[in-house]
Amino acid sequence: RKGKGTTIVSDGRKPPLDYTESGDEPALMAQRLPKIPIVVDEIRFRGGTHLVRKFDPDVVILDDGFQHRWLHRDLDIVLMDAASPFSDGKMLPAGRLREPPKNLKRADLVAITRSSQQHPSQKNLNLINNRTDAPILKSIHRPTEWVSLDRKRILSISESIAIKPLLVSGIVRPDHFESLVRSLGITPSGHLTYPDHQRYGTKELEQIAGLYRTLKADAILTTEKDLIKWPPLLKALKVWALRISVVITEGEEQLDSLLKNHIKKR
Repeated sequence: RKGKGTTIVSDGRKPPLDYTESGDEPALMAQRLPKIPIVVDEIRFRGGTHLVRKFDPDVVILDDGFQHRWLHRDLDIVLMDAASPFSDGKMLPAGRLREPPKNLKRADLVAITRSSQQHPSQKNLNLINNRTDAPILKSIHRPTEWVSLDRKRILSISESIAIKPLLVSGIVRPDHFESLVRSLGITPSGHLTYPDHQRYGTKELEQIAGLYRTLKADAILTTEKDLIKWPPLLKALKVWALRISVVITEGEEQLDSLLKNHIKKR
Protein backbone atom coordinates (compact mmCIF):
# COMPACT_ATOMS: atom_id res chain seq x y z
CA ARG A 1 0.00 0.00 0.00
CA LYS A 2 1.03 3.60 -0.46
CA GLY A 3 0.66 4.87 3.08
CA LYS A 4 1.78 3.76 6.51
CA GLY A 5 0.33 3.71 9.97
CA THR A 6 -3.12 2.70 11.14
CA THR A 7 -5.54 2.61 8.21
CA ILE A 8 -9.22 1.66 8.30
CA VAL A 9 -9.79 -0.29 5.09
CA SER A 10 -13.48 -0.73 5.85
CA ASP A 11 -15.70 0.28 8.75
CA GLY A 12 -18.32 -2.27 7.73
CA ARG A 13 -20.69 0.42 6.45
CA LYS A 14 -19.12 2.77 3.89
CA PRO A 15 -17.35 1.65 0.69
CA PRO A 16 -13.81 0.36 1.41
CA LEU A 17 -10.60 2.15 0.49
CA ASP A 18 -8.98 1.67 -2.89
CA TYR A 19 -6.42 -1.14 -2.98
CA THR A 20 -3.57 1.37 -3.42
CA GLU A 21 -4.33 2.75 0.05
CA SER A 22 -5.09 -0.55 1.77
CA GLY A 23 -3.15 -3.25 -0.09
CA ASP A 24 -4.63 -5.79 -2.50
CA GLU A 25 -5.44 -8.58 -0.03
CA PRO A 26 -7.17 -6.32 2.56
CA ALA A 27 -9.13 -4.69 -0.29
CA LEU A 28 -10.31 -8.10 -1.46
CA MET A 29 -11.25 -9.07 2.10
CA ALA A 30 -13.30 -5.88 2.36
CA GLN A 31 -15.20 -6.76 -0.82
CA ARG A 32 -15.89 -10.29 0.29
CA LEU A 33 -16.75 -9.29 3.89
CA PRO A 34 -18.76 -6.05 3.45
CA LYS A 35 -20.04 -5.78 7.04
CA ILE A 36 -16.76 -6.54 8.81
CA PRO A 37 -14.40 -3.74 9.96
CA ILE A 38 -10.87 -4.23 8.58
CA VAL A 39 -7.77 -2.40 9.76
CA VAL A 40 -4.20 -2.57 8.44
CA ASP A 41 -1.07 -1.44 10.26
CA GLU A 42 2.57 -2.44 9.93
CA ILE A 43 2.63 -2.40 13.76
CA ARG A 44 0.07 -5.06 14.56
CA PHE A 45 -0.31 -4.13 18.23
CA ARG A 46 -1.15 -0.52 17.35
CA GLY A 47 -3.61 -1.56 14.63
CA GLY A 48 -5.26 -4.15 16.84
CA THR A 49 -5.60 -1.68 19.72
CA HIS A 50 -7.21 0.89 17.41
CA LEU A 51 -9.61 -1.70 16.03
CA VAL A 52 -10.71 -2.77 19.52
CA ARG A 53 -11.18 0.80 20.76
CA LYS A 54 -13.10 1.99 17.70
CA PHE A 55 -15.26 -1.02 16.87
CA ASP A 56 -15.45 -3.02 20.14
CA PRO A 57 -15.51 -6.41 18.34
CA ASP A 58 -16.24 -9.75 19.98
CA VAL A 59 -13.44 -11.42 18.01
CA VAL A 60 -10.33 -10.09 16.28
CA ILE A 61 -8.85 -12.16 13.43
CA LEU A 62 -5.20 -11.44 12.70
CA ASP A 63 -4.13 -12.37 9.18
CA ASP A 64 -0.59 -13.67 8.65
CA GLY A 65 0.44 -12.91 12.22
CA PHE A 66 1.98 -16.00 13.84
CA GLN A 67 5.30 -14.16 14.26
CA HIS A 68 3.77 -10.87 15.50
CA ARG A 69 3.85 -11.67 19.20
CA TRP A 70 3.31 -8.23 20.70
CA LEU A 71 -0.39 -8.67 20.03
CA HIS A 72 -1.96 -11.19 22.41
CA ARG A 73 -3.58 -14.22 20.80
CA ASP A 74 -5.98 -16.72 22.35
CA LEU A 75 -5.69 -19.11 19.40
CA ASP A 76 -2.97 -19.62 16.80
CA ILE A 77 -3.91 -21.38 13.54
CA VAL A 78 -0.93 -22.02 11.25
CA LEU A 79 -1.54 -22.65 7.54
CA MET A 80 0.92 -24.91 5.70
CA ASP A 81 1.01 -25.80 2.01
CA ALA A 82 0.34 -29.52 1.49
CA ALA A 83 3.04 -30.01 -1.15
CA SER A 84 5.72 -28.02 0.68
CA PRO A 85 4.78 -27.40 4.32
CA PHE A 86 8.26 -26.21 5.33
CA SER A 87 9.11 -24.63 1.97
CA ASP A 88 12.85 -25.08 1.41
CA GLY A 89 13.58 -25.07 5.14
CA LYS A 90 15.23 -21.64 4.97
CA MET A 91 14.29 -18.45 6.77
CA LEU A 92 13.66 -15.10 5.12
CA PRO A 93 15.37 -13.64 3.11
CA ALA A 94 17.11 -16.85 1.95
CA GLY A 95 13.82 -18.79 1.91
CA ARG A 96 10.12 -18.29 2.65
CA LEU A 97 9.89 -19.34 6.30
CA ARG A 98 9.03 -16.58 8.79
CA GLU A 99 10.17 -18.64 11.78
CA PRO A 100 12.19 -21.82 12.42
CA PRO A 101 10.09 -25.01 12.03
CA LYS A 102 10.58 -25.80 15.75
CA ASN A 103 8.31 -22.86 16.61
CA LEU A 104 5.36 -24.79 15.23
CA LYS A 105 5.02 -26.07 18.78
CA ARG A 106 3.22 -22.79 19.61
CA ALA A 107 0.37 -23.59 17.20
CA ASP A 108 -3.04 -24.55 18.54
CA LEU A 109 -4.11 -25.93 15.16
CA VAL A 110 -2.30 -26.70 11.90
CA ALA A 111 -4.34 -26.23 8.72
CA ILE A 112 -2.88 -27.93 5.65
CA THR A 113 -4.01 -26.15 2.48
CA ARG A 114 -4.30 -27.45 -1.10
CA SER A 115 -4.56 -31.06 0.06
CA SER A 116 -4.86 -33.84 -2.51
CA GLN A 117 -4.43 -37.59 -2.81
CA GLN A 118 -0.68 -37.08 -3.22
CA HIS A 119 -0.20 -34.29 -0.67
CA PRO A 120 0.64 -34.04 2.12
CA SER A 121 2.93 -37.05 1.93
CA GLN A 122 3.30 -39.29 4.96
CA LYS A 123 6.85 -37.98 5.30
CA ASN A 124 5.64 -34.38 5.56
CA LEU A 125 2.87 -35.35 7.98
CA ASN A 126 5.49 -37.00 10.18
CA LEU A 127 7.64 -33.86 10.04
CA ILE A 128 4.68 -31.76 11.19
CA ASN A 129 3.69 -34.20 13.95
CA ASN A 130 7.28 -34.26 15.22
CA ARG A 131 7.14 -30.49 15.77
CA THR A 132 3.70 -30.01 17.28
CA ASP A 133 0.98 -31.76 19.25
CA ALA A 134 -1.68 -29.55 17.67
CA PRO A 135 -4.54 -31.20 15.75
CA ILE A 136 -4.20 -31.15 11.96
CA LEU A 137 -6.91 -29.92 9.61
CA LYS A 138 -6.91 -30.47 5.84
CA SER A 139 -8.51 -28.24 3.22
CA ILE A 140 -8.75 -27.74 -0.52
CA HIS A 141 -9.28 -24.74 -2.79
CA ARG A 142 -12.46 -25.21 -4.80
CA PRO A 143 -13.46 -23.05 -7.79
CA THR A 144 -16.97 -21.70 -7.19
CA GLU A 145 -17.83 -18.80 -9.55
CA TRP A 146 -16.69 -16.52 -12.38
CA VAL A 147 -16.64 -12.79 -11.59
CA SER A 148 -16.71 -10.15 -14.36
CA LEU A 149 -14.26 -7.23 -14.61
CA ASP A 150 -16.88 -4.75 -13.38
CA ARG A 151 -17.84 -7.24 -10.62
CA LYS A 152 -21.51 -6.83 -11.62
CA ARG A 153 -21.89 -10.24 -13.20
CA ILE A 154 -21.33 -13.59 -11.52
CA LEU A 155 -21.62 -16.85 -13.42
CA SER A 156 -21.73 -20.43 -12.27
CA ILE A 157 -18.46 -22.33 -12.48
CA SER A 158 -20.17 -24.69 -14.92
CA GLU A 159 -20.75 -21.88 -17.43
CA SER A 160 -18.76 -22.01 -20.66
CA ILE A 161 -16.45 -19.00 -20.28
CA ALA A 162 -13.83 -19.51 -22.97
CA ILE A 163 -12.28 -22.05 -25.32
CA LYS A 164 -8.72 -20.69 -25.53
CA PRO A 165 -8.25 -18.04 -22.84
CA LEU A 166 -5.12 -16.18 -21.79
CA LEU A 167 -4.37 -16.62 -18.09
CA VAL A 168 -2.90 -13.66 -16.21
CA SER A 169 -1.82 -13.86 -12.57
CA GLY A 170 0.37 -12.05 -10.06
CA ILE A 171 0.30 -14.45 -7.10
CA VAL A 172 2.71 -16.71 -5.20
CA ARG A 173 1.48 -19.95 -6.82
CA PRO A 174 0.52 -19.27 -10.47
CA ASP A 175 0.89 -22.98 -11.18
CA HIS A 176 -1.93 -23.76 -8.77
CA PHE A 177 -4.19 -21.16 -10.41
CA GLU A 178 -3.53 -22.75 -13.81
CA SER A 179 -4.21 -26.23 -12.40
CA LEU A 180 -7.59 -25.06 -11.06
CA VAL A 181 -8.50 -23.62 -14.47
CA ARG A 182 -7.45 -26.82 -16.25
CA SER A 183 -9.46 -28.89 -13.76
CA LEU A 184 -12.55 -27.17 -15.19
CA GLY A 185 -11.80 -28.55 -18.64
CA ILE A 186 -10.34 -25.28 -19.94
CA THR A 187 -7.07 -25.35 -21.92
CA PRO A 188 -5.29 -21.96 -21.81
CA SER A 189 -3.57 -20.57 -24.89
CA GLY A 190 -0.95 -19.02 -22.61
CA HIS A 191 -0.22 -17.90 -19.06
CA LEU A 192 1.30 -14.49 -18.34
CA THR A 193 2.70 -14.41 -14.79
CA TYR A 194 3.83 -11.51 -12.63
CA PRO A 195 5.28 -11.26 -9.09
CA ASP A 196 2.94 -11.43 -6.12
CA HIS A 197 1.14 -8.13 -5.37
CA GLN A 198 1.89 -6.86 -8.89
CA ARG A 199 0.47 -3.44 -9.74
CA TYR A 200 -0.89 -3.16 -13.26
CA GLY A 201 0.20 0.04 -14.95
CA THR A 202 0.21 1.05 -18.61
CA LYS A 203 3.21 -1.17 -19.40
CA GLU A 204 1.62 -4.31 -17.97
CA LEU A 205 -1.80 -3.61 -19.49
CA GLU A 206 -0.25 -3.10 -22.94
CA GLN A 207 1.66 -6.35 -22.52
CA ILE A 208 -1.52 -8.20 -21.59
CA ALA A 209 -3.55 -6.72 -24.46
CA GLY A 210 -0.72 -7.42 -26.93
CA LEU A 211 -0.41 -11.08 -25.98
CA TYR A 212 -4.20 -11.40 -26.00
CA ARG A 213 -4.25 -10.29 -29.63
CA THR A 214 -1.18 -12.33 -30.62
CA LEU A 215 -2.63 -15.55 -29.24
CA LYS A 216 -6.09 -14.70 -30.57
CA ALA A 217 -7.46 -15.56 -27.16
CA ASP A 218 -11.20 -15.41 -26.60
CA ALA A 219 -11.00 -14.28 -22.94
CA ILE A 220 -8.65 -13.31 -20.14
CA LEU A 221 -8.95 -15.37 -16.98
CA THR A 222 -7.33 -14.07 -13.81
CA THR A 223 -7.56 -14.26 -10.01
CA GLU A 224 -9.78 -12.13 -7.78
CA LYS A 225 -6.71 -10.61 -6.15
CA ASP A 226 -5.47 -9.47 -9.56
CA LEU A 227 -8.90 -8.34 -10.75
CA ILE A 228 -9.21 -5.87 -7.89
CA LYS A 229 -6.20 -3.99 -9.33
CA TRP A 230 -7.31 -3.92 -12.96
CA PRO A 231 -8.73 -0.61 -14.25
CA PRO A 232 -11.80 -0.43 -16.51
CA LEU A 233 -9.42 0.18 -19.43
CA LEU A 234 -9.61 -3.51 -20.23
CA LYS A 235 -13.39 -3.44 -20.62
CA ALA A 236 -12.93 -3.86 -24.39
CA LEU A 237 -11.63 -7.35 -23.63
CA LYS A 238 -13.51 -10.26 -22.13
CA VAL A 239 -12.14 -10.57 -18.58
CA TRP A 240 -13.23 -12.97 -15.84
CA ALA A 241 -11.78 -13.82 -12.45
CA LEU A 242 -11.96 -17.26 -10.89
CA ARG A 243 -13.48 -17.10 -7.42
CA ILE A 244 -12.42 -19.88 -5.07
CA SER A 245 -13.55 -21.08 -1.68
CA VAL A 246 -11.69 -22.99 0.99
CA VAL A 247 -13.36 -26.29 1.80
CA ILE A 248 -12.35 -28.23 4.91
CA THR A 249 -12.02 -31.92 4.12
CA GLU A 250 -10.74 -33.18 7.49
CA GLY A 251 -10.81 -31.73 11.00
CA GLU A 252 -13.78 -29.36 10.81
CA GLU A 253 -15.16 -30.66 14.11
CA GLN A 254 -11.85 -29.96 15.86
CA LEU A 255 -11.77 -26.43 14.49
CA ASP A 256 -15.35 -25.77 15.65
CA SER A 257 -14.54 -27.13 19.09
CA LEU A 258 -11.40 -25.00 19.45
CA LEU A 259 -13.21 -21.84 18.37
CA LYS A 260 -16.18 -22.40 20.67
CA ASN A 261 -14.00 -23.23 23.67
CA HIS A 262 -11.76 -20.19 23.25
CA ILE A 263 -14.67 -17.81 22.67
CA LYS A 264 -16.44 -19.21 25.71
CA LYS A 265 -13.33 -18.61 27.86
CA ARG A 266 -13.17 -14.98 26.79
